[in-house]
Amino acid sequence: MKILVVSEGKHELNLDDNEPRNGPLVRLIARVIEAHGSDSLEFERRPVSALPPRMMGSGKAGNYEHRAMAWVRFAEIEKFDAIVLLVDQDKSPARREGLEAAQINSRYSLPRAMGLAVKTFDAWMLADEQAISTAIDKIVMRQKSPETLKDPKQVLHSLIDGASEPRTIVYLLIAEHTNLATLCERCPEGFEPFHARLASLVSNAS
Repeated sequence: MKILVVSEGKHELNLDDNEPRNGPLVRLIARVIEAHGSDSLEFERRPVSALPPRMMGSGKAGNYEHRAMAWVRFAEIEKFDAIVLLVDQDKSPARREGLEAAQINSRYSLPRAMGLAVKTFDAWMLADEQAISTAIDKIVMRQKSPETLKDPKQVLHSLIDGASEPRTIVYLLIAEHTNLATLCERCPEGFEPFHARLASLVSNAS
């Protein structure tokens, strides 16, 4: 199963040319899909800003339904079996509406999982304190509800600063060890529906 993964930040995708390992978002995606019966996975990572201009047509980049569907069209043309697109909510509440519309848009048949992290992807890394503790080899206490934090990135960085591994690797280790059920429970607006859409890719792509 060949999957195009589109997202924003360097921590999500790990696009460092000197670091060949997939980023934490891809690891979370793989864990969910593998748990639902597919273990032959191939990923290609692209930053959401890297969509070829010709694919956008006359639509505006700020229209997230149009932007997401342009990526779906690109993935279909490039013969991917599915596309996963995740962006941060940040301070753009309209992104949710656009992504929800793109999820159900039937213009293209390619299986997809559109996701929105509340408020940022870093919140998902805060859900399981045991995973953080394992990643940095230091006991970390349970954090407040991640989706209610004003700045989850700052909270996470304050916890992992001083770790022996660089941040990109710490994120990857957290994604590897995070309990997915805990992540669904503690990030119900962002990760739980995204998890369900990832799980459905297996049946939709078969």
